[in-house]
Amino acid sequence: MTKEKDLEATRILIVQIQRFDLFETRVHPADTLIATTTKAKLEATFDQHPALGIFAYTHVWRECDPGLRIVAGHCSRVEDL
Repeated sequence: MTKEKDLEATRILIVQIQRFDLFETRVHPADTLIATTTKAKLEATFDQHPALGIFAYTHVWRECDPGLRIVAGHCSRVEDL
């Protein structure tokens, strides 16, 4: 899913989040980039289908003017609830 489609899905309520609890956030600096990894307990619906479980999120950040910008991201379910 592209960033634009992700934002649009949230805007028109295709994605409805009931619970989003973050844990195990880690920061991994690498030269001019920073990778972050986070796990989250997620309870949501996506286009009226349940999305329940523990999800792992990875983001790669690059320093820009001004601040930081996400240049890549990924999310996968890693465990059922």
